[in-house]
Order: sequence, then structure tokens, then C-alpha cells
Amino acid sequence: MLHRVKNYFPEKIDSFLLVPVIILFAFIVYSSSLNSSFVWDDIILIVENPSIKTFKVFDNVFSRDFFDIYGDAIEFKYGYWRPVITLSYMVDYLIWGLNPSGFHLTNILLHIFNCLLVYFILLKDFRNWVVPFIATFLFAIHPIHTESVSWVAGRTDVVAATFFLLSFLLFQKSINDEGRLKAKFYIFSILVFSLAMVSKEMVIILPAVLIAYRYFIPENGYMYEKLKKSILLGMPYCIVVLVYIFIRFGVLEIKATKNVENNPLFEFYPTLLSFIKSVTVYTGKLFYPVNLNAYIQNPPSGSIFEPMVFLSICLLTVFLVALVKTKNRKFSFYSLFFLLTFFPLSNFLRISAPTDMGFVMAERFLYIPSIPFVVLIAMPVAYLAKNRKSLQFVIFVIMAAITLFFSFRVIARNRDYKDDEVFFTKTIQQSPTAPLLYQCLGNFYIRNGMNDEALFSYKRALIFFPGFFSTKNNIGTIYTKMGLKEEAIAEFKGAIEINPSYLLAYYNLGTLYGEMGDYDKAVRVFETALKINSEYIRAHNGLGIIYAKKGEFEKAKKEFERALKIEDSNRYARYNLDLIKKMKGIPSEEVIQK
Repeated sequence: MLHRVKNYFPEKIDSFLLVPVIILFAFIVYSSSLNSSFVWDDIILIVENPSIKTFKVFDNVFSRDFFDIYGDAIEFKYGYWRPVITLSYMVDYLIWGLNPSGFHLTNILLHIFNCLLVYFILLKDFRNWVVPFIATFLFAIHPIHTESVSWVAGRTDVVAATFFLLSFLLFQKSINDEGRLKAKFYIFSILVFSLAMVSKEMVIILPAVLIAYRYFIPENGYMYEKLKKSILLGMPYCIVVLVYIFIRFGVLEIKATKNVENNPLFEFYPTLLSFIKSVTVYTGKLFYPVNLNAYIQNPPSGSIFEPMVFLSICLLTVFLVALVKTKNRKFSFYSLFFLLTFFPLSNFLRISAPTDMGFVMAERFLYIPSIPFVVLIAMPVAYLAKNRKSLQFVIFVIMAAITLFFSFRVIARNRDYKDDEVFFTKTIQQSPTAPLLYQCLGNFYIRNGMNDEALFSYKRALIFFPGFFSTKNNIGTIYTKMGLKEEAIAEFKGAIEINPSYLLAYYNLGTLYGEMGDYDKAVRVFETALKINSEYIRAHNGLGIIYAKKGEFEKAKKEFERALKIEDSNRYARYNLDLIKKMKGIPSEEVIQK
């Protein structure tokens, strides 16, 4: 009697029955992040961001730099325009307040929704459930996504992917089997892509991806005609990109900071070599996601003969040859899709980041590239499962092992995002010479009243970067709290000496002079700040307070009015102006809203 080999990958399975499996596993592995607090950029973008807490400044969301939460703090402008992300924070705040669990739940739900989009996109292109399910399942539980899903501010890539995938799915539906266009789906796809562009710059590759998709899939038709039609269908998406560029750079003038644009480390040749190397490093992280690090220090490459650069060139050459030689058009498309996702990570268009990071790399950047990657992994697995029945049990065991490995890695990594102290302590262990990490850890200690620990962290930051002006300013604020006023003044002046445009140091110095009763010096400091930026609300408010303390109520009134003219909803200036109007008989010390 012949022994029948058990079929672990039956072809006839209702693909919709697998949807709950995807949802369940994605939620289970990432649910441990629900207990995490706000960390790193969450503080500035959410906790301390007044723009997400009221719809009165709704227009600011669309007109300001993503990090410019006050409209005047030069040090927080990094050259990003992502209004859709800020809107998502506004909705979360409306529902949850500042409960971090609610924000984390939103991230998880968005990730699950993206998993379903990936699944239904793949079901359209593959004949059965095997490739779509394996690819989506790997995407759902991949540890590389912890930085995007478990960190609230990491949702930029998740939200951008949502619109990217939805636009892709609508484009897919707009093309019927005969090659005719369904206008309704096509138009909606273009509109959704517009939302993707104002979520994160990463999605700029979608027009090229869609052109490649229309060319390679479906497989029928003459090559020249398909290429021509593909390019024509991609043109409206390219127009969206051009409009985006015009508005962002031409109208709003939101661009990378000058220190990034002028950095000699990022000349063309080292950038090119570093980019080639990064493709291999990123791919390695996708294959083996261990030792995940939120702050990757990656010095630019200077020679083609560096081991990693040379290896990367060899591997890319092999990959490109396989791409050209293969007759499997689906493999060709997803290989090209994978390569295209790296172009936004090339650093040829500068992005703002600390200079010690070198060639900027981040694990969250891999959220979209991981999609074609898991498809390229699933395709040979599905082939072996179908054509080598004897290997099905081995494949099943390997998949089970990967599931356990990925799941435990995600859960373990989620613990690192518990709070700022845990997160930065862990990240400092991995990148011990990164000054920004010590500053951020110091900021956590400051918020929790741990001044001695904060001072130690800030001084560690200055060891690795003596020119860290914002750190000197922070040390000044600690000395102010300790009553060490002369030491505080020295730190504020030191910050200004390093960066004469650093407004926050002027504000803190002027405020300290005011508290010391040296009103004339305070006035001069605030006036200097206003010469740098006449719309610096805090300086107007601070100057108004000084005038009020001097008894010059009319001058104080004008400063508060100027602040309100810049931002009508500013509660500090509003309070102080109302107080000035009834100042007769009221001690000037009541003007306290700084």
C-alpha cells in the first residue's frame, strides 16, 4: 500500500478564510506596544504640539514644516511637509486625548489594514492563495516594522503606505482583463496618490511602479504598445508629483536645512557608493532582522574597494542580470518594484538628520520596500510547495519556525519602546557616540524632575559634540532651576555664540534677565531675537512681560497684540493682553503667562 504525502499547501482554499489569520497574528505580535508610552519625536509632534489640540490653527497644518509646531522655532524646521500625518494626530487626540495606548492602537490598525491591502493586491495577480498569503503573513509579523508600528511617530511610513497601496489597488482595478480603462477607479487612484504624497516623500516612486506594473502585468499584448500605454497611464501621477514639488518648494519653501544641503560629506561620489552599499545592508536586515537600531551611524563610503561596497556591486550585478534574463514577468515586476523603493533612500535629495549619522539610514524606511521583498520570497516557496510535494513538510516547518522567530523578535523589540528612558538607554548601548541620544535622554530626565541625571546626560552629549547649541541651552535651563543664574547665563550665551539664530536661547536668556530684575538687558535680548525673526511669538510675549514689569503698560499691550496678530489663538498672549487692559490697581507680577 502506497503512503500518501500529506498536502500542506492545498490549492483549493477560500482565500477569504485566511484574512482572520492575518489580522489575528498582526494584532497579537504588535499588541504588546499598547503598553508603551510616547517616545522620542512623539513628545514634540504630539505631547507638546499645540497644533493637534485645536482645529483653530487648521491652516497651519498645511502651510508649515512638519516639525515647526510653534511657527517660529527655527531649530525645529527639518524640511518635511506631511500634513496628513499631523491630521492623523489631531484625530487621535480628539478621540484619545494624550493616552498613548490609543495612538498605538491606531498604528496597529493601520498596519493591519495595510496587510489586507497587500493581500488583495496579490490575490489579483496570482492564481491561488499561496503567494498572497505567505507574502502578506511575512509582511504582517516582520520585526523590521517595529520602528514604524510600535513607535507612534513612525506611522509616517505606515500612513504613506496605506495611500500608496490603496492607490495601487485602485489602479489595478481600473484595468480590466481586456486592457480597457475603468475611469472611476483610475481617477480615485490619482486622488489617493495625492494624499500619499503629503504623507511622506517615500511614495514618489509610485508612478514608476504603476508604469512597470502595467507593462509587465497583465502579460498579454505587444511590448511596444504596452510600454506606450503604461507611460500614458502614469503621466497624471507624474503631474501630481510636479504639483507637489511646486507647492512644497516653490510656494511654501519647505526644504532641507542649510547644514544638510552644504554638508561636504554628501558629494556625489561618496553618496553613490554609500547608496549602493545601503541596498545590501537594508536587504540583509530584511532577511535577518536582529540587532535592530533606531539610530544607525553609517559613515559615507569613499572607495569602490571597501568590502561592503564591492560586495554590494557584485550582488546588485547578479540581481540585475537575473532580472533581465528571467522570463517570469511577475518576478521581473516585483524585482523592479523592490529596486525602485530604494531610490527615495539614495540621499541624492538631501533629508535633514544629525551629521553623525553619516549616510542616513533607518529601519522604518523599509516599510514599503518590504512589500516586494516578501513577494520575492514567497514566489519560490510557492513554486517548491507546488512542484516538490516531498518538500512541503520541510517548508511548513521552516515557515512555522520563521513565524515563531519573527513574533518573538517583535515582542522583544516592543519592550525597547516602553518609554524614553528604556528606549534611549537601549539605543545608546548600540550607538554610544551619538550626542542626540544623550540629549533626548536628558530631556526625559528634565520632564521627570531628575535634574542631576539630565545634567549628566547633557554633558555626555557635549563630549561627543561640543557645538551642540541646544544642549548648552538645556544645561542653562537646569542651572536656572538650580538657582545658578550666572552659570545659566554663560550657557545661554554659549548657545547663541555657536548659533546666533537660535531663538530659544535668546528667549531663555531674556526671561532670566527679567527674573533677575535686569530689565534693560532683557529688553535688548528680546529685541535682538525679534530682529532675527519678527514673528517670534515668545519674544513678543516675553518683551511684553518685561514692559509690564517696568510699568510701561502701553508698550506691553502692543507686544501682546503683535503676538496675537501672528497667532490669534495664542493663549499666553491673550491672557496677558486681557490682564493689561485691566491693569490699574493690579500688581504687574500677575503678568505671568510666559
